[in-house]
Amino acid sequence: MPACIEQKTKKYKSRSSPPYSAMDCKGSTKKGNDGATYISKPDKRGIYRWVKGVGVGDGTPKNKTIKRKSGSKSFLKNKITVLDMDADAFMKSADIKSPTEGMISKDGRVYIKNKWVNASSDKAILNGFRKFTVDYAAKHINKPVILYTREYGSKWPARNAWTKAAGNAENTYSRMKFIPNGDAGIMGRKKKFVNWLTTRSPPIKEGTHFYVDGKTFFCNNKAQRTSPYDCDPDEFLADGLQVDTKDKQTLSTNLMNTEVFVKV
Repeated sequence: MPACIEQKTKKYKSRSSPPYSAMDCKGSTKKGNDGATYISKPDKRGIYRWVKGVGVGDGTPKNKTIKRKSGSKSFLKNKITVLDMDADAFMKSADIKSPTEGMISKDGRVYIKNKWVNASSDKAILNGFRKFTVDYAAKHINKPVILYTREYGSKWPARNAWTKAAGNAENTYSRMKFIPNGDAGIMGRKKKFVNWLTTRSPPIKEGTHFYVDGKTFFCNNKAQRTSPYDCDPDEFLADGLQVDTKDKQTLSTNLMNTEVFVKV
């Protein structure tokens, strides 16, 4: 069994999860680069991924403890437990009573212009960002696409989310360059589906580890510019991006932890 050793490359140091290979640290608990606790857990395919621990962004609403004055009617040992304000993010859109602009629900919808829309649809554009999807990649075959990646959030990103001024540029927010070549495949299989982005054949089967092929690079975040050609690749990351086999559209560098946007 491979040793669970801290990795020193930028790939591991720049992400929010721990700087360790989840496959090499099966079942282990480690502190992430963002300070949160992560557990190496297998998905239904047996592939280990870093997942935030209970109560730390894993889908369980966080609780807060606040103090009350002794004269308050709700006084109970000077403490009372209330749900965090982000609790709505863990609810389905139909259950959220008072949605706000840019709120993202548990069922993958976003509230834009007073209505809920599918977060991966062409209508889901807010603050100059949209989700990176299979359809968008199909329109950019052999062209560099700048990816704006972050941990899953309960709100759509603000316009300046990936700038140093927002305090995110060197933390859980990062930029990458992806060049889709038109092909696709299933992880673990040598055969690739040539020109899949054009033909969409074969159809994606739910539960497979399907990916859209193409080289992915980490970008140099020192230059906070937006042109596709201003993102100098300084480290090769991987060949291909994962496809969410449920909605057949969403693309990500890691479907367990990360969501990816593009500027429009």
